[in-house]
Amino acid sequence: MNSEQSQKPVTPQKQEQAVEAPLAPSNAKAPMTHKKRQSLQVTVDIVKDITVILTCVSIVTGIVLSALHLRDDWRHEKFVGLSQARDVIDKEDSIQNELAVFRLTTNGPSPEALLEKYGSGRAVYFSDEMKPYRTICRHYEKVGALLQENYIDFDLYYQIEVFPDYFWDRTLDLRKKIKDNWDGKGRPLNDFLKNFERLHGMYQKRRAAEK
Repeated sequence: MNSEQSQKPVTPQKQEQAVEAPLAPSNAKAPMTHKKRQSLQVTVDIVKDITVILTCVSIVTGIVLSALHLRDDWRHEKFVGLSQARDVIDKEDSIQNELAVFRLTTNGPSPEALLEKYGSGRAVYFSDEMKPYRTICRHYEKVGALLQENYIDFDLYYQIEVFPDYFWDRTLDLRKKIKDNWDGKGRPLNDFLKNFERLHGMYQKRRAAEK
């Protein structure tokens, strides 16, 4: 048999099969087993748990820091308030001296005359001749405000300080004229000395309760 007879021709069908059969890649991965899937799921669950824990820790840390900040603000506010309260208490002696001088001053212009002279309650209140009156009023106005905001304990203040009843009663007409005509005749300032008035009410209420 010669060489031409030994070489059999490849049929078209076999040639197509040879082309269609792909070579298996050398680095092909084996399918994931059930055990590997379980291991991967455990890892994912652990990561999720850690994420939740870190989130919770972050939230708690934020709450704690906010609470500490609020506490520091509260302490600062109370410190400022206590400093103001101490200043008020320290001024009580000088205010009592002003009240004593006021009690001795029996002669002076009437509220009507003052209003006629200055034209408005504001001008009367801030005039030089009314400085002693203004000093006393502003002191007790400040005391009333500090009590209202709980910077001063009223029980303590009531025990150590006497309300200036004589001053309050004697200046009733003057106070009314200034209040009702603050920006000119018939133009009132309705909250004029409202904290002083509140302080007076607190004393009246406590006195009535002690009878």
